[in-house]
Amino acid sequence: MLNNIKTIKYLINNYGFFNLLKKGFIYYKRKNIQVFQKTSSSYAGSLKLIKKNNFSNIEWNNIEFFENEHINKIAKNLSSLPANDKILITEIGEKVLSNEYRFFSKISINIDSINFNKDYLENIIWEKGMKLSKYSQFDKKYGDIKRVFEINRFQYLDALIPYFYLTEGKKRKEITDYIASFFDQWMHQNPYLKSVAWSCSQEISIRSIKLIFFFGFLKHGLIFKKSYVDYLFKAAKKVYEDIEYAVVQRNNHSIT
Repeated sequence: MLNNIKTIKYLINNYGFFNLLKKGFIYYKRKNIQVFQKTSSSYAGSLKLIKKNNFSNIEWNNIEFFENEHINKIAKNLSSLPANDKILITEIGEKVLSNEYRFFSKISINIDSINFNKDYLENIIWEKGMKLSKYSQFDKKYGDIKRVFEINRFQYLDALIPYFYLTEGKKRKEITDYIASFFDQWMHQNPYLKSVAWSCSQEISIRSIKLIFFFGFLKHGLIFKKSYVDYLFKAAKKVYEDIEYAVVQRNNHSIT
């Protein structure tokens, strides 16, 4: 009984009373319309993985998309690109490594000192440590939350993957060290369930998929730290807890 009371207090504290009622209604709705079967092997396997915090047992070499054969094809295709394309990839990659990024093509941001809780268009910093229910899409005080979501998607690091395969030696190490340092910085600024980045499960999924791709494509140079495994476990757990809300909406959120 005491544990149940503690759980209820935790949920109300994090989501707010009315949001909790809303989630309860959505859960009830999902159970009745049977959007998907919990008995499916893929769903059951994913749930088992989440519950056991078993990400450390994932064999990245066995994920088909990241097999050496596929990665070697990508590397070969990149090496066969015209010289001008290679130059462009190199220039863009070097801009990322030199911490140059233009947010929404308007504002130049130094990635090395980026604030992942800042709306750079309005020059407003979102407070950390609020209840998750307080991080709303159009907040009267902070404005549009999607501008902060955009920074936390890591899309500006994509250019480093093709650059990695067009170079070798010290430059490859510089690229992988940069990505590792970048994500360490992100985790330091975004404690679990204590920032804008943790307020939306779709955004958590997008960011997690991005991280998996980085380590899949750069697996020969990027060390998969325990902290990254912990992040993926927490991310999957949070997404699973909110899946009812995503499934019953008329949009593509449940896909991600």
